[in-house]
Amino acid sequence: MVAGELTDIAALEDVVEGADGVMSLLGQGLPVKGEPIAHGTRNILAAIQKFGLRRIVAVATASAADPKDVPALRSRLAIEFARVFLHAAYEDVTATAKAIRESDREWTIVRPPLLNYGPKTGHVVAGYLGDGVVGNYPARANAADFMLNQLRSDAYSKQAPIVNNA
Repeated sequence: MVAGELTDIAALEDVVEGADGVMSLLGQGLPVKGEPIAHGTRNILAAIQKFGLRRIVAVATASAADPKDVPALRSRLAIEFARVFLHAAYEDVTATAKAIRESDREWTIVRPPLLNYGPKTGHVVAGYLGDGVVGNYPARANAADFMLNQLRSDAYSKQAPIVNNA
């Protein structure tokens, strides 16, 4: 284990050196001040570039839109609610996704909605807002399993799928 902060470049480099890929489960607590996750993600991206890692899989929210999204009114309202009433968190998550997308790494941003503590089933569907495939409330264990699998897969390279229990 390496102790450190997202601002501690040396600690991040210690963690990344010798790894095959990076999975980021960073998220904001409340209240959010500034863009701590975006800043930390930029530091992680610098470290993985320094050591030549190719793959990063990160978690985000539906606010980190994907071009394949065609959100229904309910989704648009939820994202607008976050933008207005959770503005700092919204800005941090969108800045984080922007930093990842602009990197030259092979990335996947996984966007699980409203996670629950249900059991891992290993059955997950991935899709995009408005495609009729994904819904709400995936189990944390299933979302994490999907993310781990993406470290070894290019199926969603340079994409940001929503994931849900199958």
